[in-house]
Amino acid sequence: MPGLFKSHEDFNAMKDTMKTPLPVSIRINPSAPLWKDVAQRCEDLSKEPSVVDDSSDEDDIVKKGMKSRALDWYFDGYSEATPRRCWQWDSLGRKDVKKKAELKELKQWFVSQELRGCVARQEAVSMIPALFANIDRSDLTVMDMCAAPGSKTCQMIEGLSNTCPGDEFSIPEGLVLANDIEWKRANMLAHQVLRLNSPASGVVNFDASCFPVLWDEDGKQVLFDRVLCDVPCTSDGTMRKNPDIWREWKTDNSIAIHHRQFRILLRGLELAKPGGRVVYSTCSLNPIEDEAVVAAALAKFNGKVKLVPGPQAVGGRPGLKTWTVSPPGDAATHIDKYEDTPDKYKVKMLSSMWPPTDDAIKDQLTNCRRFLPHDLNAGGFFVAAFEKLSDESIKESTEEEGDTNTSDKPIERGRAAADRREAKPICKEYFPCPKESLDVIREFYGISEDMIPDDVLWCRKDQPKKVFLLSKAAVRMVKSKTRSPFRVANLGVRAFQLVEIKHPKDENAAKAPPNWRIGQDGAPALLPILNRVPKEKRQVIEIPTLKALAQLLDKKEATLEELGCSSSNKSSMKPGGIIATLPSSYNIHGGAVAIACMLAQSGKVQCYMDKLQAGALLEAVNNAIGENDKERANNGQTTSTSD
Repeated sequence: MPGLFKSHEDFNAMKDTMKTPLPVSIRINPSAPLWKDVAQRCEDLSKEPSVVDDSSDEDDIVKKGMKSRALDWYFDGYSEATPRRCWQWDSLGRKDVKKKAELKELKQWFVSQELRGCVARQEAVSMIPALFANIDRSDLTVMDMCAAPGSKTCQMIEGLSNTCPGDEFSIPEGLVLANDIEWKRANMLAHQVLRLNSPASGVVNFDASCFPVLWDEDGKQVLFDRVLCDVPCTSDGTMRKNPDIWREWKTDNSIAIHHRQFRILLRGLELAKPGGRVVYSTCSLNPIEDEAVVAAALAKFNGKVKLVPGPQAVGGRPGLKTWTVSPPGDAATHIDKYEDTPDKYKVKMLSSMWPPTDDAIKDQLTNCRRFLPHDLNAGGFFVAAFEKLSDESIKESTEEEGDTNTSDKPIERGRAAADRREAKPICKEYFPCPKESLDVIREFYGISEDMIPDDVLWCRKDQPKKVFLLSKAAVRMVKSKTRSPFRVANLGVRAFQLVEIKHPKDENAAKAPPNWRIGQDGAPALLPILNRVPKEKRQVIEIPTLKALAQLLDKKEATLEELGCSSSNKSSMKPGGIIATLPSSYNIHGGAVAIACMLAQSGKVQCYMDKLQAGALLEAVNNAIGENDKERANNGQTTSTSD
């Protein structure tokens, strides 16, 4: 492809890189408990001694595989004093992992940390679109148009949490709404998102190219501060991990998907607020899927949107101003302009596939960024960021028939009041938490309405024994209406769960009131709220040491005495739902530990964390215990006086 490479040597460098295994890269969640210990281990591995690249010695292969490298270009607002959050293992090949026990153990560590929401295994270039989105406030509303499998969605949810004012455990006011066209994938996406325990998250199911118009309670159209259009593509930039693409690649693929990509981007631009940002990305290197789609959107909006540069630290190659277009099935032939297209191809080919003739649009294309595999030792990617300048209706196109601008109009804009009156709730499954349940929860946990307003607690008809905690923006979303209701896979986090109480058969016997325990998904969000409750009513226990916490996670239950809890804890606790945490002094390791538990009348504490998550957290706790013991030994202290 002319212009894609700087020279023949540049092309050969990409080919050589494509023949090597794709590195393993991770992103650490700064809201997860003990995340700084994970970052420290990554940093320790970066200090492994270097070895000769082509060495076949067994020990050298292990050393190369274990050695990590910080991704210096990844910046999300943290200072240099904060531990690095993104790491890459350049020589950790799949074959070596299967053969070498040390490398297999390292991979299992990745999986374990991912299970508890501390780590996301994500290709390095796949992290770039979310950086272009610039999630710089916790009250932003964000739409991820084509979200599955969810790594970018999770990255943006982390962004909302990272920008919360005050302490790092505040609840974001905003929302990241993730959408996918397939219901099965939407449910898998919801499972991924729930690991982050964020009330500011939601997953829905609809066709992104015609996502419906939404109206809020005041009859105003619901628009978003940020929209990510990581569109379906031919994925030719992923040949490094998907070698079959080499054999299956043909010009027809990009031609067939170009128009769908344009429709998704157009709808994304319509859903953005004036002043909002829309990011378009693909893992394709073909300009027909990249610059051509971007140029078509710029032409369609006719000055009402503009391209803006991304973060300077990320780098990348400027977008192309010109490129060649080949007909279906004939990569060797180039057609100079749409008018020269043979009639037999005009059914498939659109004028928007060719480079723009407007110099103003051409000049903007250099703000796009393309990343070739050898640029970052990763896969190939293309990213462009738009800023919306106006919310006026798009001028009707006068392009010739067959152009993408006229072959399929986007969803209607500026609907009449009559259309709004016909609108229905986006999802009939959700309803406000009943007052009788709220009263019981508030009385038991001592939570006043200024701590948790009534309108952020919701229930689902298919899960009547659960109460979900939603962010303010998520509440506005669930209250909105549309003419085309869609399916909601998840919204917010499970904050409370009704506990079944077996009553005596004697009808005259007194019955205990319903008991709502805390759900593990909502425990991290509820902890800072419960810590504001007066101490005599606070349903929170502080486990004084990491070793005691490890005991609870390992055995799933222990008495207050075995955990070493203070006498004040024992006297003020009511049997029922509680959160187990560590003293605030342990927050130097990262986010606060919040474990949903039940306290029995006997004083026994039962852990309600999922078995796999508990096992992953236990591993992290044991690692932290080991590091603490080492530190005390280095300081000349004994290990019997603490943890």
